[in-house]
Amino acid sequence: MSKRLLLRYSKLNRLSQIKKYLKKLLLEKKKKRKKEEEEDEEDTNEKENNNITFENLGIEDWLIKISKSVQINYPTKIQQLCLPLIIQGKNVIGTSETGSGKTICYCWSILQELNKNFFAIFALILLPTRELVFQIIEQFLLYGSKIGVKVLSCIGGYSLIEQRRNILSKPHIVIGTPGRVSDILNNCEDIKSCFKRLKFLVLDEADLLLQKCFESKLKIILDNLQKSNERRTLFFSSTITHSIQLLIKSFPNDNLMLVNANKNQKPVKNLDQRYIYVDDIAQITYLVYILKNKLTDLSGIIFTANSYKCQLIYSVLNILGNFSVECIHSSKEQKKRISSLSKFKNGLCKIMVATDIISRGIDIPRVAFVINFDFPNDTIQYIHRIGRTARANRKGLAISFIDKKDIKNFKDVKKIMKDKLKPYILDKNEVLKDMFKIGKAIKKAEIMLEEQKDIRKENEQLKYFIYHNE
Repeated sequence: MSKRLLLRYSKLNRLSQIKKYLKKLLLEKKKKRKKEEEEDEEDTNEKENNNITFENLGIEDWLIKISKSVQINYPTKIQQLCLPLIIQGKNVIGTSETGSGKTICYCWSILQELNKNFFAIFALILLPTRELVFQIIEQFLLYGSKIGVKVLSCIGGYSLIEQRRNILSKPHIVIGTPGRVSDILNNCEDIKSCFKRLKFLVLDEADLLLQKCFESKLKIILDNLQKSNERRTLFFSSTITHSIQLLIKSFPNDNLMLVNANKNQKPVKNLDQRYIYVDDIAQITYLVYILKNKLTDLSGIIFTANSYKCQLIYSVLNILGNFSVECIHSSKEQKKRISSLSKFKNGLCKIMVATDIISRGIDIPRVAFVINFDFPNDTIQYIHRIGRTARANRKGLAISFIDKKDIKNFKDVKKIMKDKLKPYILDKNEVLKDMFKIGKAIKKAEIMLEEQKDIRKENEQLKYFIYHNE
């Protein structure tokens, strides 16, 4: 090649590099400008929101004083939109992201009305899990402390006879799961009359309660409640699902107000979403490495697909002995579930291994990370799980383990999240150094769980024998 051609080629190559560099600079400048515009918009929205007070929304002074004592000074978007409508006596369906203050919408409205017209049973609130029931009871006892509100839980795991007696004592508010509430209404004739003056019926986490698994229970409850034009029916959810759309259509015109605070909702900025491809056989090894080397002393939740895997991971971490850990799943006794959740909430343990029973609604402060040990079945489940972290403007990390079976669900989630999920890079050789040691711990945990299963089976057989030979 001649010198002239070489020189020309060199100039063209340099020109191409300069063009690429300028293009990159222009792209970065556009991104920076867009980010500044978004921040300006958020600042403007925040200022506008801060101009609206709870007084403007019709909330009474005694409730506002209590809210200020727990640093709740301004209403969130969902509260601004829902509170006036509920106070006016409307039936409302409110949707907004997890952690946005939906509970206050119905809690304050009920307490404010109860204070004007003090009788029992004033409100029935239905929730999908026992853990959520206890959390909502705490909210009612906090905000209702000034008026002496009586609140009763109605959930499985406790004596049906005792709960019937408690309902007959006429608490102001009953908070329960559809299973136990339907059992009591179906089997105790004298209970039905206690609900005849009911002023509020609330379905929280409505997208879940309206699924097939709760359909028969809800039908029993609704059939046993007297129809009344004075009763307000409220639904709250993080998302608008197909079942909620059908519900909206089933109400006569203007009888159900839809409030969607999710419009133009942007992904949580403080949440770093990551994924890593891990073969099923090495998942626990990767988990232990991440907890030990990357998330040391941080508080977080590990989500699993079922009770067995939840208990297995908990047992392995306990055997290894380097972790402050609790677990919670549906197969665990109710008292132990409450104890485990309480320890985690109060910072007495750092790591909670859990099934999806705490993926919704549960407000746990300072959760620094979430690990999807088993990838969620759908996008809604993914959103609920990662919503346990990055709350109240804190930073959070969500790591998802991906196996071959998860590829389709992962692609669906990634598409909805607009490629917010980034790879989580680890040195494979470094991770697998302790695989033999962890493998021994897994084997030991599996033997322990098998022994516990045999003991439970023997206890059940003994109970059956005693019951049938009394």
